[in-house]
Amino acid sequence: MRVPTPAFEDDCGLAPEGIYPGVPTPLSNDWTGTPDASDIYSVGITQVTWTVFDANGNSTSCAIDVQVIQGQDPNITLTSQAEVNDFVANYDGSPIAGSLIISGADITDLSGLANITSIGGDLRIEANPILTNIDGLQNITSIGGSLFLLNNPALTNVDGLQDLNTLGGNRLFLLNNPLLTNIDGLQNLSSVGEFLRITIFNNDALTNVDGLQNIQEIGGALTIQFNAALTNIDGLQNVQNNRSFFRIEYNDVLGEFCGVFGLASTGSAGQIYGNAENPTLEDIGSGEACGRILPAPELPALPWPYLVLFGLILLGVARIGIRYLD
Repeated sequence: MRVPTPAFEDDCGLAPEGIYPGVPTPLSNDWTGTPDASDIYSVGITQVTWTVFDANGNSTSCAIDVQVIQGQDPNITLTSQAEVNDFVANYDGSPIAGSLIISGADITDLSGLANITSIGGDLRIEANPILTNIDGLQNITSIGGSLFLLNNPALTNVDGLQDLNTLGGNRLFLLNNPLLTNIDGLQNLSSVGEFLRITIFNNDALTNVDGLQNIQEIGGALTIQFNAALTNIDGLQNVQNNRSFFRIEYNDVLGEFCGVFGLASTGSAGQIYGNAENPTLEDIGSGEACGRILPAPELPALPWPYLVLFGLILLGVARIGIRYLD
């Protein structure tokens, strides 16, 4: 590490190099024997002493402590309820620079994490067999990386992410959460990464994706597969552009596709297969598959002389009809 050289001055001037035995320079330190103490130091505190000689042989010394702190992993991994509690007890409230990973067999309560407001890396909540909710994360407003909710068999909702509005990474994955009924807790999410991929896979109790209602563009793939109770995807209705490919497949009771009208009507490529209903993208884009009535084209405005003439023609036709009836 780099160690700064101390400042000094003397009315008599410094001693010439080599004038005193064992002192090759007028300024030296006891760590490197040179004026420069920069070097590799061990973890802990090392005292470095400098000595300087003037032209009359006088000397003085000063010392500093060089402290080396063991580097810390910016990621925080909590693998038990005890680790969650210990983290809460020692957390100073500063933003988390790396990722926050919550994965533990006995984790049940995240309420103590309420002081976390931002995460620089990913938020991963995975393999928590008895965690029913993520209350305690409600003050997180931004995640610099991706969001993963994976393999949480008891998780019923994500309401704990209710204040999340920014997801800077390229993945939003909701996989294998069999009791998750909705994702309404994501409803404030509006700012997402340019190449965001959304995957919603094998969440047996999930009935809708309304929590995605404020997302307007998806730069990566959109995949919604094997969600047995999913009845509609209206939460995607504000997505107007998917620059990649979308797949909506094998959702047993899904028969309503108005949610992807915006995608289909703007020419996004996709595949719909193996659901309760499987309309073509053309049918969705035309509005037929979800009962939409597209607005009729507007007629051009006519100048008033044409309107008068048109009225007279109609009046003449009416008179002819009356005479014919007579």
